[in-house]
Amino acid sequence: MRLLVSVAHPAHVHVFKHVAWTFEEKNWEVLFVARDKEVTLDLLRHCGFTCRVISKQRQGRVALAAEQMSRVARLLPIMISYQPDVVVSLLDPSVG
Repeated sequence: MRLLVSVAHPAHVHVFKHVAWTFEEKNWEVLFVARDKEVTLDLLRHCGFTCRVISKQRQGRVALAAEQMSRVARLLPIMISYQPDVVVSLLDPSVG
């Protein structure tokens, strides 16, 4: 079984790390997709998770909209190739 976790903020790593560890203990494959924001990538590495960066934090409304579109464009091929059984996120419209 495969779990895909989408994190857009460092706090999301703390929300999902225990769930991910629980699924890993049950021999599930766990993949994080992340927004490169502040210390998110460092937290994921520290927790020992496999991660793919699908966007980088941008400033301004127009740049944020462009980031969201690129997030969706980068996530779609990952979803197709990884074929997760379960996808979880916290307020991430790109996984909807």
